[in-house]
Amino acid sequence: MKQLLFIFFSLFVISACSPLKKTHQEYDKTVDFSKYKTFSFYSWDNKNNELINKNDQQMISYSIENELEDRGIELTNFTSDLIVDVYVTLVDKVGRAAYTNYYHTGYWNSFYFGPFGYSSFNYWPKEFTEATIIINIFDMKEKKLVWHSSGTGKINDDETEREKGIPDAIKHMFFKFPKKKVKK
Repeated sequence: MKQLLFIFFSLFVISACSPLKKTHQEYDKTVDFSKYKTFSFYSWDNKNNELINKNDQQMISYSIENELEDRGIELTNFTSDLIVDVYVTLVDKVGRAAYTNYYHTGYWNSFYFGPFGYSSFNYWPKEFTEATIIINIFDMKEKKLVWHSSGTGKINDDETEREKGIPDAIKHMFFKFPKKKVKK
């Protein structure tokens, strides 16, 4: 029983620490990713400029840059092999939280509450914002999509927590990137 409880608790802790709730990745399996040496960023969409502050945009771009450079693909401002397009959507959601507190009176005073005590049930809505980061990478010469990833997760209101969470989220999105990291 202790082992079962330990496994359940471990899975809960691991899932609670994950920055993203859901990720999706796909790529063109006919493309040889080892031929790509440079990349550049497509400019941010105007809607994203209104929704996301500059600091978070820079953190997302910097994290993508680190992931690609770790794979031997260098950032350039001129003609590049790949172009990276990033888009973020925000959705306001309402979650539900519930708490049941159970008081057992034991032997004494059980005539008032009955043999099983009493419990109360508390329920309250909790508002939060969910973000989806969408990353598309295009081959510049062939003008086609070669890799796509999206990740969805809850936005933390604390800016320092977002600074830790964004790189982790991007790393999780690039986990199955076809070109493996280069050892330095």
